[in-house]
Amino acid sequence: MKQHIPRFLNVLIRLMPLLIICMVVSGCASSKAKDEEAAAEESESIEDTTDEKAQDKPNSKTNKEEDWVQIGSSEDAGIDYEKAYDPVMQDVINLIVNGPEYESDNPDYDFTGIWERVAYAGDENLLESIGYVITDINGDSVPELLIGENDEYGYDNPTRVAYIYNGFTYENGSPVPFLTGWVRNRQHYLGNGHFLNSGSGGAYNSIFAEWHLDPGNQVVWDDCYFTEFDGTTGGIAFYHNTNGFIESDRSDRLDISDAEFDDIVDSYKCESINWTPVGEWNDGAAQASYIPKTAYGTIRPFLPGSITDDVFGVLIGAFRNSDNCIGLQTQLEDAGFMDTPIVYTPDFSDLNPEPYYIVTAGLYSTRQEAQSVLEDVKSAGFSDAYIKYAGTYTGNKFLYTMYSAEDIEIHNDKIILHDVEVSLPYDIGTRCETDLVVDKNTIFDETANMQFFGNYEDGMSPYRWVSINYDLMNTDPDKYMAQDLPALVGIFEVCLDGNLIKSYNGCYWWD
Repeated sequence: MKQHIPRFLNVLIRLMPLLIICMVVSGCASSKAKDEEAAAEESESIEDTTDEKAQDKPNSKTNKEEDWVQIGSSEDAGIDYEKAYDPVMQDVINLIVNGPEYESDNPDYDFTGIWERVAYAGDENLLESIGYVITDINGDSVPELLIGENDEYGYDNPTRVAYIYNGFTYENGSPVPFLTGWVRNRQHYLGNGHFLNSGSGGAYNSIFAEWHLDPGNQVVWDDCYFTEFDGTTGGIAFYHNTNGFIESDRSDRLDISDAEFDDIVDSYKCESINWTPVGEWNDGAAQASYIPKTAYGTIRPFLPGSITDDVFGVLIGAFRNSDNCIGLQTQLEDAGFMDTPIVYTPDFSDLNPEPYYIVTAGLYSTRQEAQSVLEDVKSAGFSDAYIKYAGTYTGNKFLYTMYSAEDIEIHNDKIILHDVEVSLPYDIGTRCETDLVVDKNTIFDETANMQFFGNYEDGMSPYRWVSINYDLMNTDPDKYMAQDLPALVGIFEVCLDGNLIKSYNGCYWWD
């Protein structure tokens, strides 16, 4: 990810009254880009906006409207393309959720356009604004992934067209980028698998280029028009080529007027795309964990996968009724095994979805750890014990540990608990630090033992309980130390929906 404030079109905008060509360039400016341009610096040289793949191949120009077909999965070669493109989409989601500080681990992924949107998003929910489409744009039966959004195009009679930030195809088992767009290198859709690249490198330098991706995933330039400063006349020189290079000595100089050049540019008719919001990716998992930063303050997202991906259990016995587990669990403890969690099978992806309760000699993040314990368990006489891959945790109950209540942020309709440590309700030794939210719909579960919630009074909501204790911590420390313990500090069992605490199920203290 490029970690810098992007340079925009401010120089170009300032010189519009002087240059007809600058008026042409401005016709492709996004309404969102207008606000961002105020932060711009001096213009820099224009960059080629697509990957440099076989840029010397000419092709006839076509521009036909088409209906977009959204493809979720394809049976071709047995590939699930949603799964294939998941690494890209997870990077996009992480950038939106975590903010402009996020960096992709893949050096080939350039999300500059999305980064610009994130940096200036305010309280806009970009998981809804930015979308994706998976469809075959080059006729090779392998669907491509496009990421972007529709926005206004033009000033006098604006229409809504697609602004494309990224394009990926799939080759040799991996997503491969072929398109990158941002404010000064915009990418629009022309229909029939063709794209329009419009951009600027300064007051005298602009580009309008039509291109497409051929069935071999090579970029083919259909027409490339650009302008340069003419040192002889002091005006603007117009050029054309079909190789995509912004170099006058590799292009034909056009003997045309400004008006004729304007007509060429105006002949490109950009289209909108029927995007699916990024927040709907993976059944909307990201949307639940996303809270716009300016609306809730700075909130780090909580993603269960950040705690663990794989869980292995040493299984001893399974029962329909949890009460029947106690005897076997006691035998394990008497044999010297203190880590003996009872696992509810629907909590894990690869265990029986039917509700069973399993007595275990612990859950572990690697098979090697589990194997070591299994040998000890068998030696202790539990000959039927075995290792079972449990998969990933799919439940909604978690434990959060708060060591200090100093970093609580009180709002009129929600409370942010900063820097809490979240772990699974089963101890596998991994946890993550994040921020959680209590709102006015958060409840105390009916099974919660309320005597352990310091300063709780009948009828209190969690929002009220946290607010009162936070106030007592600052105004009456003695009362805040209910039962000689700080009320807001400890281990709490909660049900989560993303960062939002849906219910409090228990309150504990550590030894």
